[in-house]
Amino acid sequence: MVHSGEMAHTRPRHLKPVFEKSLRWSPSVSLLGMRQVGKTTLMKELVDHYQTFDDDTLVFKANSGNWSFVDAPKGTLGLDECQKAPSVFDRVKLNIDQRKRPGQYVLSGSVRFLSKKQIRESLSGRTDILELFPMGISECHSGEPSRFLPIALKLEGQALLNKIESNARYSRKQVEDGFISGGLPGICFLRDAAVRNAKFRIQIETLLSRDIEMIAPTDVGYAKLKALATGVLKECGSPVNHSRLAKNSGLSAPTVRRLLGALEGLFLIRRHGRCFFGTDTGLTHFLVKEWEPDSRPFLLSTVFMELTRQLSYRYPNLHEFDEFRSRGGIDVPFLIRVQGHAPLAIVPDITEGASNKSLISLTWFKKKFKDAKTIVLHRGNRAYQASSGHLCLPYEMIY
Repeated sequence: MVHSGEMAHTRPRHLKPVFEKSLRWSPSVSLLGMRQVGKTTLMKELVDHYQTFDDDTLVFKANSGNWSFVDAPKGTLGLDECQKAPSVFDRVKLNIDQRKRPGQYVLSGSVRFLSKKQIRESLSGRTDILELFPMGISECHSGEPSRFLPIALKLEGQALLNKIESNARYSRKQVEDGFISGGLPGICFLRDAAVRNAKFRIQIETLLSRDIEMIAPTDVGYAKLKALATGVLKECGSPVNHSRLAKNSGLSAPTVRRLLGALEGLFLIRRHGRCFFGTDTGLTHFLVKEWEPDSRPFLLSTVFMELTRQLSYRYPNLHEFDEFRSRGGIDVPFLIRVQGHAPLAIVPDITEGASNKSLISLTWFKKKFKDAKTIVLHRGNRAYQASSGHLCLPYEMIY
């Protein structure tokens, strides 16, 4: 809920403490994230000086070798949309090598510029890479970060169950509404669905008609790119099928593989094991449309992004997040490993309580990973521990 006189983009971001810590030890910080996710607003809170390569004058200076605006910054200099002037990375490298102090630069971009070999080599060992995700429910409500993962990783059995129940903060309706509106600050607080959808349409058109050219120049038209993005999002949580995506979007399989990498580079989709998920649930819902809150893709998508935020902000560089599937039928969509803790296996389940299929899958998983903790996130209303020992929680308790 937006309070009177309060702008949506002023919500405290849970990445900020991580960002501040990085500036205290790293000579530069690279802040990445989807267009309109709030990078510029957050950057301006933490830098002493701000410049953006959206300004063509600045791009001209960079291309002409005039680095007066980059050299010898007093305090921290924020450089936004750096992918528009790639030569800036070599200049930043030169300056960092001459002055070893932390917190000199913040480099921001709306595409994964660090995936480019030249730039990656320029900044190797000289930058800490952070990603700002779309806001989660707790950020939208100006709340503290969820304590779900610290509780789930540290406690066991009834103690874990009791603490998780006492930590629950948001209703299922809030979760479902948050999925539909997404977490892009300039869009998610719009109450009029038609206006919100118009903003989503502009966002998609900008990503697929303009920004994609910075990553993978292509002559594939907007309609086919949108069909590809929609197709991969419809299958979220399932192993990607390149042949089916190619057929449905009218593209070749090699072209699909290349363009999926480009959609990742725009932060529109993100890889998880053999699957893809949408980064912003609002954009995902806008493209897919037919998902209902009781569908498996809906549940998988919202749980995936919430866990991604919590892991990245609370345990940066200390975690692994993957899936686990076996030929024998074990299906664990979310397997979390955090340094110093036992593995945590999480299975979302659309039934009203944990299904036998989920419980059996986790039982077999426990035989393989005996020290693992196991949780089913279901659509029922009761939190309990199954006779098999698996913890079963209403899925909204992770928020």
